Amino acid sequence: MARYVLKHRAGNPRREDIALIEAEKGVTVRDRTAGSLLVDASEEAARGLDARLPDWTVTPETTFERPRPARKRVAE
Repeated sequence: MARYVLKHRAGNPRREDIALIEAEKGVTVRDRTAGSLLVDASEEAARGLDARLPDWTVTPETTFERPRPARKRVAE
C-alpha cells in the first residue's frame, strides 16, 4: 500500500465525499487537514477514488529529506 494525498480543488469538501473516501474498501485515512486527506490505499483504490471524485486531485505522497545544516567554510 502506498500513501496518497487527496485534495479538494475548491478547499471546501462535501461531507458526502469525505464519507465515501472513509468507506472505500482498502483505504485508511491517516490525516485530515482543511480540504486535504492523507490516505493509505492500493493503486486500484486510488484510481477508483480519482474517477468517482471529479472535484478532488489524487496524487502519490511526496516526501523530501530534511535539510542539513550548512557546512562552514574555513577561510584559507
